[in-house]
Amino acid sequence: MSPSYVVQQDSGWCFRMRIPLDLQGLLGRKEIRYGLRTGSRREAKYRARRIAGEVQFIFRRLRILNERKEAMAGEGIKLNDSQIRGLIDKLIRRILEEEEEDLLMGPPLRDGYDAYDEWVEGLDEQESQLLEAYHLRN
Repeated sequence: MSPSYVVQQDSGWCFRMRIPLDLQGLLGRKEIRYGLRTGSRREAKYRARRIAGEVQFIFRRLRILNERKEAMAGEGIKLNDSQIRGLIDKLIRRILEEEEEDLLMGPPLRDGYDAYDEWVEGLDEQESQLLEAYHLRN
């Protein structure tokens, strides 16, 4: 059974993801929790899976950047918890805002080259932000 990353709380549905052990020291915490802004379990599961995919991608990029920095300078990335949390929070807020806009506009258009190009640009921007945060820290 695949994880759903959805937890119900008094205030509604919440995204919850355990941070991999190798990144817990870097991120300074063991899990990510974020309100999903919906009362629908079905919509919460969809949003959580979308967020989980992008957060997993960030984890992968952090590992790659950390390995590169270790190989080049003998030390890994040294971002503080608030910098990483800020990047992840920004990503999650953007996804939730897009989902809310999609609901207002009707069925979401999830395919097409324009959407893919925007997604890639967003990933490039995230990588640039991570590198900038690293350089500001050192």
